[in-house]
Amino acid sequence: MKNGIKRVIKVISHPSYLSWFIQTRLLLVSKRWLGFSRKRTKAQQTRVIMFHLGRSGSTVLADLLNQHSDIFWDGEIAKPILNINSEELNSRLDKFQELFSHGLSKSKGHQIYGCEIKPFHIEAMGLTFSEMISYFDEQGVTKYIVLERKNHLRKIVSSVAASATGTWHKPKGAENIVEKITLPLDDVNIDGKRQSLLTFLSGYEENMKDLRGELSNHDVLDIYYEDDLLESPSNAAIKCFDHFGIHTQTVNVRYGRTNPLSIKELVINYSDLERTLKGTTYEWMLNS
Repeated sequence: MKNGIKRVIKVISHPSYLSWFIQTRLLLVSKRWLGFSRKRTKAQQTRVIMFHLGRSGSTVLADLLNQHSDIFWDGEIAKPILNINSEELNSRLDKFQELFSHGLSKSKGHQIYGCEIKPFHIEAMGLTFSEMISYFDEQGVTKYIVLERKNHLRKIVSSVAASATGTWHKPKGAENIVEKITLPLDDVNIDGKRQSLLTFLSGYEENMKDLRGELSNHDVLDIYYEDDLLESPSNAAIKCFDHFGIHTQTVNVRYGRTNPLSIKELVINYSDLERTLKGTTYEWMLNS
């Protein structure tokens, strides 16, 4: 008996046995940890924020994203904050945080949660892009989309037209009854502001530049209305699915263009508009 015990002690004391034993235990622990880590990652929800100026195909894209079974798309969650007095910034911030938290609660069971925010919503809460993005980072947002219509003039014309007619969206295939508008070049009233056309154009340009600068170290997908959405909205949705890391699903385009005519056909005071933009960096937008 004693000899048997001595032999066992001799075997397990041998360096090769100790090395094998340690390696085996480490491998077992690492496999268990890897399995736990994978399960936790699989269960973890991916959170997405889409920035845009509006009138840039956001409704079309959001509708396509929301058709995917793995996605809960919450839309423009910041809209209700505009009903709160502009001087009560803390109340606006509290309301936004409440809306964001509520959206996350509603999205349980979905692999992806997404929502949208516009630069003027951020400004309405008294925040900078840096502060807003830091908040989203703290809330576990890991994916961003920047949706932009390169022709900011068309965004402005579309906003003014929608405000005048009350028609913000049209179902695909609906009859296009377009009403011409007069564009107030020195007093454009959109996005909660009254400014000149040139001030809006320069402001939008600066906004998008600053936003991309703040997002430079983040996982960002750029979607351009002219390149990605205008001809094939479904392709833009597929780009988003790839960005989110989920499988592609068939989606149906259910919205059409609200203002398919050229700016010259839409704007009654086009000659004044042409004179205003002549010689500026925005002149190309007249013919695009």
